[in-house]
Amino acid sequence: MPELPEAEAIRLPVLRFFSDGVVESIRRGSNKNIWIGEEEYRLGELFLFNVRRTGKVLIFDWRTTKEKTAVLLISRLGMSGTWLIQHLREPLPDHCHLVISFKNLAHRLVYRDPRRFGRLEWTFEEESSVILASQGPDILKIPADEWHRQARKSSRTIRSLLLDQKISSGIGNIYASEILFAAGLSPFRTGKSLSKRESYRILDAAREILEAAIRSGGSTIHSFQTSLGEDGRYQDRHIVYGRAGKPCPHCSTPIQSVKEASRTLFYCPFCQKRQLRTKENMLREALTTVQ
Repeated sequence: MPELPEAEAIRLPVLRFFSDGVVESIRRGSNKNIWIGEEEYRLGELFLFNVRRTGKVLIFDWRTTKEKTAVLLISRLGMSGTWLIQHLREPLPDHCHLVISFKNLAHRLVYRDPRRFGRLEWTFEEESSVILASQGPDILKIPADEWHRQARKSSRTIRSLLLDQKISSGIGNIYASEILFAAGLSPFRTGKSLSKRESYRILDAAREILEAAIRSGGSTIHSFQTSLGEDGRYQDRHIVYGRAGKPCPHCSTPIQSVKEASRTLFYCPFCQKRQLRTKENMLREALTTVQ
């Protein structure tokens, strides 16, 4: 499933190739289930103004060439959705659901989704988007104090909180495991057990890992490729994800895996010991903060 770095690895080349491109034709596939609301846009000629991302969701900003009316195409990638940059001479791949061709450009933009869990939506404003209504702030933009406040209200595990797109969007199974290892926290800790310092460690680790993954073009685990058809490289830097039974690079303890809410989490039982926030620890934290 594409997460924040993979969505960014799709977005950046698309913006470089098609920014200010004027649409020549829009063709959609026969599957109507991927569309939320209207399946077709009928306001005339469009040009691509910008491509943005929030969490795992891509937002294509279009303008009409005459009235300059703003139109949005919002794309939730789901399990296997991706946008491909294809030369016009290339045959279309299977499982295509939307093909956008541009005037005077030798490449087209193709939305492909074999498993069809992704969703597409035309809208005029973000406030009316069904897709965006289910998204919390981008994990790279949410203030640490706000994330901590949300976490402290919950008795769920911190891993499940990281996966909750309504609290903060962008993290999935891969990066949740990597982030909690980097933060040195057990994935079984509850949100209400976190100190503010621990929440800050989580957000700092998230920023460091996600930005490194973006620079590496994301992680290719099964079939993910960037919009240029290239594999990501960050999977070569995974410390715990997908490494069950292998020695932890930091302490040599075998990495463990366990199912939680139908997803497999990976962790080091030594480096991520399950610390409890006792009164003694809370006092020590307070004294350290004062000093």
